[in-house]
Amino acid sequence: MVHLALLVVSFSFATFPVAGKWAMESFAPRTVATWRVFVGAAVLMTIAWRAHPKAFRLGRRDLWMCFGLSLLGVSINQILYIEGLKRSSATTAGLFMTIIPILTSAVAVALRQERLHLRKGLGILAATTGVGVLFFARGSRLSADHVEGDVLVILNATSYSFYLVLAKPMLKRIPSIVVIAWVFFFGALTVPLVSFGEPWVPDATPRALGALIWILIFPTITAYALNTWALKRIEASVVGI
Repeated sequence: MVHLALLVVSFSFATFPVAGKWAMESFAPRTVATWRVFVGAAVLMTIAWRAHPKAFRLGRRDLWMCFGLSLLGVSINQILYIEGLKRSSATTAGLFMTIIPILTSAVAVALRQERLHLRKGLGILAATTGVGVLFFARGSRLSADHVEGDVLVILNATSYSFYLVLAKPMLKRIPSIVVIAWVFFFGALTVPLVSFGEPWVPDATPRALGALIWILIFPTITAYALNTWALKRIEASVVGI
């Protein structure tokens, strides 16, 4: 069941590079991020409150932890990715996202949450190499024009990897939907700070509007909720993979 949930997560996140490009035909990158955190926070907080009424009674230490996770997994992560995607290609952004399992495994081992296993390491190496082979075999290439965007996507992947590992201990004590709801709540407080001056409701094309709705439903609410649910049950490195 956990692996099925992660397949849905993978599909949802995999659609983001293309859907994001379509959405940015009308919406500014930071506007897309703002819509994600506002809608995500509203939906996830509602679900958490109905499922766990004590969701709003976390201690101060846990709230500060959720705030830190929000910076890594939502605010910094989403701003870096959407800005990087704007400056790069959808295919290249997808390629660099494959470093998440490598970084997640490295952080988990460094923080002594997991042990380094040869079989898992070889599996990550083989999968990442396969993605690279597919990327270059299709005629894609790394471009000097996309360096800034590629760096932002890599930094986004680094931020998300730390989020996966650092969220794991908290999920052992608190329901996953409660954690992700608070993470998005704090994201809704911080992300809009960097989107001042951007029109929230521009004159969008039908394709851009449809892409934004898709992003809100799948790469945001569905992906984050299921990803956190899975993270509670298995190793962070497996979720990263």
